[in-house]
Parts: sequence; structure tokens; C-alpha cells
Amino acid sequence: MRRVSGETWTLIVLGTITSVLATAVLVIRPVELPPWLPGGPPADANYPEFASPIEQDPVHPFSVTPGDGKITVTWPSDGAMEVYRAEATAETGDPSDLPCRAEVAPSAGSTRCVVSGLRNGVSYLVSVYSKDQGDDSAPLRMIRAVPRPAVLTSSDIVVQFDAGDLSTIESAQQEPAVIGSKVRTLRDRSPHHHDVMQQETERQPMVGQMGRLPALILDGNDVLTANDRNFPAGDTPSTVVVVAAQDDPSPETTCFHNLFSWGTGSLGQARIIHKGCETSLAFAETYETHSAQQPTRHWPTGRPAVVSTVFEAGETSVWFDGAPSYRWSATPAQRMNTIPGGVVSVGGALWEKAAGWQGRIGEIYVFDRALTATELNAVEDYLGAKWQVTMSPS
Repeated sequence: MRRVSGETWTLIVLGTITSVLATAVLVIRPVELPPWLPGGPPADANYPEFASPIEQDPVHPFSVTPGDGKITVTWPSDGAMEVYRAEATAETGDPSDLPCRAEVAPSAGSTRCVVSGLRNGVSYLVSVYSKDQGDDSAPLRMIRAVPRPAVLTSSDIVVQFDAGDLSTIESAQQEPAVIGSKVRTLRDRSPHHHDVMQQETERQPMVGQMGRLPALILDGNDVLTANDRNFPAGDTPSTVVVVAAQDDPSPETTCFHNLFSWGTGSLGQARIIHKGCETSLAFAETYETHSAQQPTRHWPTGRPAVVSTVFEAGETSVWFDGAPSYRWSATPAQRMNTIPGGVVSVGGALWEKAAGWQGRIGEIYVFDRALTATELNAVEDYLGAKWQVTMSPS
């Protein structure tokens, strides 16, 4: 057997001590996420998962744009493909390098390549090299990009809240948000800028984690609000998709926990996603209509779930982790007629201050129409991959 020298033992002991101390610091003291993780530097307005845009580099002015199942890399110069090459690698799963293939650029004076066949919601590292660099060379630039379905950039989107991107969060301390920060504002990533906020310190959520991504932590009293005047009203259809974890340890003995809502607290005049009273079942209702509904899926305690709801005038349809949960048909007296109440609430409801969400919220989308089955599947698959939620087959 090979002997270990005294010098080698010293290095091993020092390495062990260093690892223990580093782990203790990470456990005891919340720290900022490194820039290559979601929510590091400010993100691009259209693609919140795209951090540290490389077009800011004056020496190597490339641009990287995630699209539907693809990532596009552009160089603003003629003949750039003769000078540079690019490739993408998934951060999880298959570690193979995927080539960026040349494509016709949209304008003269630029060159473009595209990495295609990617899964929406999966994080990829895009590396750009000089053409004459070898395979073992360090890239000129490296950037993280997450492809997303086209419907998430459509004009039908009303709001997008993404707590997984720290650049969308304004902390109460007026410093860059980190794990453990109190949240004063969560910015809407849609063009409508329906930012939700909370001025009362005791009702501000905290930044925590859900899987590998940042998320809001709410204790049942915390809530963020904005004006709901531009949200779907009356009997206008809407689709709501949320990613959240229910962390109530006794969901069968506690009453309502409202996750997201807008409208007025009267029969049929609101739209609400919540955990029911003395049950862990997931409801989507229009106020005082839950007693006639029959959900089949429960919020699991402690792990994220993707819940999708299509609100229509005469019925509500709900899917849980991609699988149908239930469809409820309204009587004539219960037909949806959403009346703006002045407030949209993330983590609560205007009419029930003591019934807020107890758990974590990662992402919320609202569309001002009923998405098609194909569109809804695309959104659910994207969010499932991004938040590491196992989705049921379509």
C-alpha cells in the first residue's frame, strides 16, 4: 500500500479545516448568490433568466438571447463566424456541448448562430471562444440563458412575478436582495409594470429558497399588493399559473391560505388561488363558490407545485403539476363577474387579512385569455423544468 507523506497529511488536514469553516459560514450567514446563478446581476427586461448580458463587454460585444427552445448568439461584425465560435452546455442533466450553428443575420454588419433543440426552462451556459482557441481553452465570455416558450412574451400576458430572479426584488434595506432580505417590492416583468409592494415592515415577506432558486417566504400575515384596475374583469377569461410550496405543517386543521387574488369579496366577483379550509386541497374560485367545488389534488407540504387555472364566465378548470384536478361549472347565480376592488394580492386577499399564504412563492403568470392546451402545456413544462417540479404526462 502506498504511504502518505507527512507533508501530504498536513495538506489534507488543512483542506478539511478550510471546508468545515466555509460550510459553517454558508450555514450561519446568508450570502449573495454568485453571478452565474439566477438573479445575480440585473437581468434583461424581456428575459429575466438572462443574467450579466455580454453585450455590455466593449471588447467582445456579443449578445445572447434565449428563445423558444433555442438560444441565439449575435456578433455585430461581418465575417464574425470566421473569428468566433460558440457552444452551450446544460447546467443539469446531459453535459454534452451543443454547437451554435450559423444562421442568416437580420441585418448587415452582424453575424448570428443558433443553438436549437433545447428544453425550455433548463439553464444553459453559453461559452464564446476565439475560432483559433483549442477545446481546452478558457472561453472569452460565459453566460447563463434559459429558453422559454413564445407565449410568455406574447401581448396577452398581464403580469409576471418571478421571485427566482433577485433583480426583480427591492429589499426593505434598500440594498441588493440576498437570501434573508425583507421584501418591500416585487417587480412585474411584463410590460405593464404591475409591481407589488408592502410598506408595513411586519407584513413584508422574506427572500428564501425553493429548490435551487430564490423564492418569497410568507408566514400567513405577509402580503404584497398593487392596484388591480388593469386585471381581467367582468366575465373576461383569464389563465393563472403559479409555482408555490405550501409549508403549513397542519394543513388539515387550519383554514384558508390565499396565495393570489384580485377582485371584490362578493359572490362570483373575485379570482382566487388558495388552500381550502381544514383541508390541503388546492382551490381556484371566484369567491364563495368553493363549497360546490371538488378538487382532487392536495398541496404537498414542503415542496413546490405548479398550479394552472383557466377562469371562464361559466366554469373554472384547474390542473396540478400538469394533471387535471377538477372542473367546476357555475350556476346562473354564480357566474363569474369580477369587480375590481382596487387590490391584487400576492400572498393574501383583500377581504381576509388573517388568511394569507403560509409557504413559499416562486413565480406567477396571468394571461387575459384562456390559453390553449398546447400553450398551457408549454408553460407548465417550462416552469416544471425551471423549478424542478415533476410534471404528469400531458
